[in-house]
Amino acid sequence: MPGTVTFKPLQADLTKEKTFLGTLDPYCQIILGHKKVKTQVCKKGGSSPIWNDSLTLKKEDESVCTLELKDKETLIPDGTIGRVQIDLDEVVVNKKLSRWYDVMNKDEIMGQILVESYFTPENLETTAEASK
Repeated sequence: MPGTVTFKPLQADLTKEKTFLGTLDPYCQIILGHKKVKTQVCKKGGSSPIWNDSLTLKKEDESVCTLELKDKETLIPDGTIGRVQIDLDEVVVNKKLSRWYDVMNKDEIMGQILVESYFTPENLETTAEASK
């Protein structure tokens, strides 16, 4: 179902606090189809980062999106802490969903992340804009 999905990564509880270059500086990247959006970097967030970002993407017929938890680096490419697959059908059915997801890197659980997701159907967006 087409519409808009808003993601709010709130906090994470990770198994590792440091990399060989220092403390983790985590951020989230949401990938939906060919679109990507990122949160702000939680500087020195370590194993317990907190964010206050809302990431909004247009959803067409996708049923899954990927959240990548990344570590911001200065001299080398950003590292991937892990990934989460978010079931968009579950978000569409519930309209609002707040859930802890396992952060996976290959077959290893790297911790968990709390994400709030909101879905607004396309027809409601059009109606809201027309009433302005």
